[in-house]
Amino acid sequence: MHMMPKHVEENLGRLQRYANNLRGYFGTPVYLVGSALNGTNPNPRDWDVRIILPDEDFERHFGDVDAWCHEGTSGQWTEIRWRWSDACVRGSKQGWRECALNIDFQIYPESYADIIYPEGSFPRIKLDTRE
Repeated sequence: MHMMPKHVEENLGRLQRYANNLRGYFGTPVYLVGSALNGTNPNPRDWDVRIILPDEDFERHFGDVDAWCHEGTSGQWTEIRWRWSDACVRGSKQGWRECALNIDFQIYPESYADIIYPEGSFPRIKLDTRE
């Protein structure tokens, strides 16, 4: 668990309500990552909220994980990337409304996240309140 900066504590109630809604829909933990966790940055440009879905769940929502990864590097998007982007935009807008913060919400498949963000490689705070 990462130490919680004062500006995160001040917004924690709103962030938790938002995260609990996301957790209820996606069924997986919701994390705050990125520059908002920097205690010397009391006014972050954005608040990075992330969900990591098991690959099978990601594929049910959006489509093939390998295709999603390839489309991200090639820039040649199909409905897989567009569905994913639409869900991220919806989640960001929901966060803007519920938290009055510039939320940047993204969903990653577990196999991708394991490579890009190995366990313990980046600070994060679990936002949802489910045990």
